[in-house]
Amino acid sequence: PELWAIEDGKLYLFHSGQTRALWYENRAENQKNAHIQWTRLKQQARYKTEME
Repeated sequence: PELWAIEDGKLYLFHSGQTRALWYENRAENQKNAHIQWTRLKQQARYKTEME
């Protein structure tokens, strides 16, 4: 990836310069939402692994 940021020890990847700019417009809220989404993805991955 060419567009990324490390915030509070976490790596965030961006699709484009525009998405990175939008991220920084409301960084605190976006970090909160990213944490929620990441937690969901981890839970889904665990469930899928358990079902295999």
